[in-house]
Amino acid sequence: MVGRLGAAILAVALTASGCYVYEPVRPADAILDARVRATVTPEQAAELSEALRAISPQVTGRLVERSDQGVMLEVPLHGPLRGSSRALYSRVSIPFSYLGALESRKLSGWRTAVSVGAVVAGVTGGWAFVGGGEGG
Repeated sequence: MVGRLGAAILAVALTASGCYVYEPVRPADAILDARVRATVTPEQAAELSEALRAISPQVTGRLVERSDQGVMLEVPLHGPLRGSSRALYSRVSIPFSYLGALESRKLSGWRTAVSVGAVVAGVTGGWAFVGGGEGG
């Protein structure tokens, strides 16, 4: 009974967390407050590196604003945060001239189902293997 309950709880937890993928989206169609990933030019990556404490052509964050000139993302700051248990964020503006691509994070139903199915099968198989099905 406990094994089945544990498997059910694990399956619900995995389903709630889900597996996500990033899919291309036009900036005009991107939903405000959505989690997005922007690919920027090397020049923009170098400019953002000081503010974000990381050099990367991909910037992941939350879309907080879009205009005719570009997009603004709220991104987590990387690096040591002394004495703070809260994450710090910075807002960065990315002009369209520096934006190579914009992708929106979406829940992948197929990947989530495969992941949950594999975990449930593993837990159930393990439970049966150790004798969880025997009375006694």
